[in-house]
Amino acid sequence: MRAPLVRRLPTAAAAALLAACTEGPIAPSPSPLLDIIPDRARYAAGAVVTVTIHNLSAERIPYNLCAEVLERHSGGGWKKLDTGPAVTCDAALAYLDPGASLEVPYRLPGVVAGTYRIFYPGLGVPGDVTSVEDHRSTRPFAVAF
Repeated sequence: MRAPLVRRLPTAAAAALLAACTEGPIAPSPSPLLDIIPDRARYAAGAVVTVTIHNLSAERIPYNLCAEVLERHSGGGWKKLDTGPAVTCDAALAYLDPGASLEVPYRLPGVVAGTYRIFYPGLGVPGDVTSVEDHRSTRPFAVAF
């Protein structure tokens, strides 16, 4: 009777360990091309979020980060917030090489507690996935008081 239990213990322990490692306050990257990570899982309204953008692809990714759109998770989807007037930008297009990273600061406006992400419409994605916002947004993070 003990032999079957002993054989199952390593499998159960491995499954529990894997589940514990995959849980966390920040969801995994939705994009196989980019990993866009906030420096923390939780912020206060008005705090600065330092976002790291990693190019996971084998291609150079064009970007212009003049525009940043804060989105709040609500009703099962992401809602764009009006965080101020539109910004005119004449910055040249830059490129993020394969395997390279860059950091971008973003100051949160005064918002209510909730789950948010930052969408970068000027971040290019190779192939035909440019219309999918999840490929150009940070992992979700919380804003609390």
